[in-house]
Amino acid sequence: MTFWKNAPKLLETLLNVVDSLNRRVEAVITSRTALQFIPHPRDQQNRPFLHSVSLLQSQFQNQGNRLIPDAAEERALMYQRMFEGQSFYEKLNNVIYYDLFVPEEERHASALSRNKEALKAELGLWEAHLQKSPGSFLAGSSFSLADVVVFPTVAYLFRFGLSAGRYPKMGEYYALLKDRPSIKASWPPHWLENPKGHEALKDF
Repeated sequence: MTFWKNAPKLLETLLNVVDSLNRRVEAVITSRTALQFIPHPRDQQNRPFLHSVSLLQSQFQNQGNRLIPDAAEERALMYQRMFEGQSFYEKLNNVIYYDLFVPEEERHASALSRNKEALKAELGLWEAHLQKSPGSFLAGSSFSLADVVVFPTVAYLFRFGLSAGRYPKMGEYYALLKDRPSIKASWPPHWLENPKGHEALKDF
């Protein structure tokens, strides 16, 4: 019983630690003469994105929309979705870029099949996340850092042919965010030139 009574305070302490770590990352980065990312040694590909998102949020937190919720519960959910989003991105890449990342002599149909099953499971997880969300966004009723991190993956999914009919909540989420001014301004130019995209995920 004592643990559960103290749970809100423990959660707030944890969030303060995370915020402190984010500020330390920013301090290390901005102390250098040129902007450099600090990737985890076991993941040179994706972790820098979280660092740069954290840096930009901290640098411009008093401009535009507030991207970190005030409520502790929503803030905890935001951080959870941010870090889960990296796994989502990796599982997508393991399917759509399999032929690019894996040398021809090392490719196996069984491996690609496992990658596809892992992505399908991940899609089901995120569809459920959106179904259970207390608002239209990943961490509640307002746009947050979780959406900044995860939406590019969602955009790639639909770019590569994912069906909104099979994943209706993800389709609604994509439709809601893609017309935000900040997202429209950062849309890849070649996507505008060729809106059709690909069909690698049309059967998912």
